[in-house]
Amino acid sequence: MTTTLLEKLRDGMERKTTPPHHPRWRVEKANEEFTWIFDGDRAVAMISADQETFELRCHGPEGKCPPAVLPQHYHIPTQAGVRIIFPWRLRGKDCGTRIASEITTGVEADAAVLRSTQEFNDGTRSRTEIRLRFDAGWGAYVAEVDAVLDARRVITELEFCNVLPAGIGDSRPGRERHPFTFWAHPDGLRKMGKNPLWFCSVGAQDTAGVKRIAEGGFVGFGPDALQNPVVEIVHSNTGCGATTCDNLQDEHLMALLPSGLQTTSGWFHLEARYRLFSIPPALAEAIAARAEEMTPGAMLAWKFQYPPLPELPADLNGVQLPGSPFYGKSDWSTPVPWDRPYNGRLWTASPDPRAAIHYDRAVGRTTPGSIRFRVHGNTLAFAPGSGHTLHTDPGVVYRGSVWIKTRGDATGWLELPEVLHRMGDRPVHGSAKVGPNSDWHRVEVTYTARGDDAPFVDTVLRAEGSGEVWFTELAFDAID
Repeated sequence: MTTTLLEKLRDGMERKTTPPHHPRWRVEKANEEFTWIFDGDRAVAMISADQETFELRCHGPEGKCPPAVLPQHYHIPTQAGVRIIFPWRLRGKDCGTRIASEITTGVEADAAVLRSTQEFNDGTRSRTEIRLRFDAGWGAYVAEVDAVLDARRVITELEFCNVLPAGIGDSRPGRERHPFTFWAHPDGLRKMGKNPLWFCSVGAQDTAGVKRIAEGGFVGFGPDALQNPVVEIVHSNTGCGATTCDNLQDEHLMALLPSGLQTTSGWFHLEARYRLFSIPPALAEAIAARAEEMTPGAMLAWKFQYPPLPELPADLNGVQLPGSPFYGKSDWSTPVPWDRPYNGRLWTASPDPRAAIHYDRAVGRTTPGSIRFRVHGNTLAFAPGSGHTLHTDPGVVYRGSVWIKTRGDATGWLELPEVLHRMGDRPVHGSAKVGPNSDWHRVEVTYTARGDDAPFVDTVLRAEGSGEVWFTELAFDAID
């Protein structure tokens, strides 16, 4: 069997001997949505039928494993380990309508097994098989995944895996995890730190170039004390690459657009074989130290999307945009840097003054720097367009504040919408309105976080009427 790149990197380091382990696999259906996979009495994996996810909850037999407690709501705050969305993700013009899907689980020989199938009304069909084993070489649980797609037509890259490690997007002070995403590019190891500008760059979305993953290569996250997850690409018959989500920072693993070689039968046949597991922290540190920084290139124009702003600079290389720390006061006199990490949120206000939502470098309260709205009898709402969502703790009182100035018959205010899964699914808390024709005035809004039922909050600037509204010195804090 061929030695993989990760195995070569591992074997070049000192490592402790792994004690022998013989898993005692057991699959237990908890309810209609969740199924546990146990090794003895340890819930090492969890399957969500509703979300079509497989979560590997610990490194291996020697690692810490959370208890088998079902979450009230299953999403990133309650995720215990690394999760993958395992079916081929086809939508829109990729295929017809999905008419059937099935997930089965069981235990076979030395592995716990999951099988998933999909059928579409145009004849497209897919199957994914996950075999969870113990790998003595890694001293870790390893999920070996085979994903096969026979499609009527393929006109774009297709996603065969979406991988998200627990805690990568936790914005609460001191709880940040996984400072780097790293991958094995055909030309060597690469890495990307946390900066919402980089997530929106050409480089972070360039599956066939900057984010190409070598055959036998990998994409991973770390260093982290608990889990350093990797997806190791064993085989892909089209080649593969990754794109970064600008909010959750998950990686979408994509089968590249196939050549005519995949259509000899008249159908497109795509294959991807990969392994999901956690590498030791020391190896994650070594990879991060050796890897070259990603070259981000320009920001993508389509990332100015909430709302879409057509008035943009012709060249978006090094574009200057305002940012906000997760907690504390924003300084919009200084744009988010391109040359170093920035662990915060990005406001995609256009640098072009003709735009309805403009990053105004000339106007501010104490120092120049604001976000200016121009309304014409309409209402505008604007929230950060990249970076992690604000996480909150139950029972804590949070305060948002901002300074507002208006000109003409326009008013502005600040909203803090609580969020479970998406904006609008929980209550919204609004400040007093400023305007019309008002000089700088500070407004604030407070609320008490409710925990699992609404673990996130957003900061939304709003304006209505006819005229101009400037916002500056936005702040978000927990009140002691």
